Amino acid sequence: MPTLSVCCLVRNEESFLPKMLASLQDIADEIIILDTGSTDRSIEIALEFGAKVESVEWEDDFGAMRNKLLKLATKEWVLMIDADEILLPKDVERIKYAITRKVKAFQCLVMNVFPYKILTSLLPLASIRLFRNDESIFYSGRVHESIFHSLVKQSIEISSSSIEIMHYGFSEGRAIRRFRNKRIFESELLRNPNELWIHAHLGLSFFIDQEFGKAEKSFWIAVSSQTNEIENETRSTIMALIAEIYRLQRKPVQAKLQALRAKRLMPDNSLADYISVLVDLDSKSFDSAERQLEYLDANTLVSQFYKVNKGELYTEIIKCLLHLGKQDKALQYAEIMMETPTYDGMIIGGALSERRKDYERAIEFYQRAMSLSNNPSDIALKIENCQKIMEGV
Repeated sequence: MPTLSVCCLVRNEESFLPKMLASLQDIADEIIILDTGSTDRSIEIALEFGAKVESVEWEDDFGAMRNKLLKLATKEWVLMIDADEILLPKDVERIKYAITRKVKAFQCLVMNVFPYKILTSLLPLASIRLFRNDESIFYSGRVHESIFHSLVKQSIEISSSSIEIMHYGFSEGRAIRRFRNKRIFESELLRNPNELWIHAHLGLSFFIDQEFGKAEKSFWIAVSSQTNEIENETRSTIMALIAEIYRLQRKPVQAKLQALRAKRLMPDNSLADYISVLVDLDSKSFDSAERQLEYLDANTLVSQFYKVNKGELYTEIIKCLLHLGKQDKALQYAEIMMETPTYDGMIIGGALSERRKDYERAIEFYQRAMSLSNNPSDIALKIENCQKIMEGV
């Protein structure tokens, strides 16, 4: 079996690093960490997982730093991965097969995980991450770094693959890294204003930090180009986020139209559907919102690029049903939610059960709510009152 070096740049990644390193245990013959100035436990964690660790000063040049990493690799193949990325078991197996083939480089899909309210979107970005360890293969580019140009110069074919790498860089709690990356990205755009990938990532960072004017500007640049640098699925999700910016700016007509544009590009765009729901909720169009939420529930069962928090989704449906006076149906949804409970859903289920004088079931709902509450004493009173009624006190 061919051997594999997994290479990673790291700086203050103690919260993500254990998951990334654990996902590599069945595939890496060596793990090489190039630390660029961590002040947390990153180096200690890497050593605990058996990684080889070297330290250097950061140079504000991703391409140069990755080339330093490559010089440390000793195995036949290289997998370049970031500290906030992981491999799923299916992709570990795909990599094991890929490195047995007589090719030199594989294009992978980096699946950027972007959570927003009840939905998590996966934004795919094609990236050459798996390649043979060869001195003639090296990175170029200060920010949007890639080995692409070194491969083209040698007429080396880039093979497609089904390998996916999950990227969690847009998760909550990444404000410091986003600030650093925004500074680097904005500086790079002064040199290369047409880098669509940078505009897209910069827009996502602005959106998370609620700088919606800047996000909208970056998003439009990213999606307006007709090149294939950005995958259609990612382009459609970005268009849905533009719709959400319009909604937050209290422009409901523009928001609905933009959501429709996103769905024309990708008909099963669940984020666009959800933005339309939010517009309906803003305007108290609860009947339309209910129908679209139920459609969203069915659609995400088969969606590759969107995952929904079922508990939060059903809570939204229940609230719509209560506004419409459909209490029996709302209670049925609360029953379904027992497997994926939310605090609001369980409290509503308890109240509806009390109204039907089903105090035993109400207690079950309240007990679920208690485990999710920051103030369980209030719920304990509800349970106590139900128990007193049942005892005839």
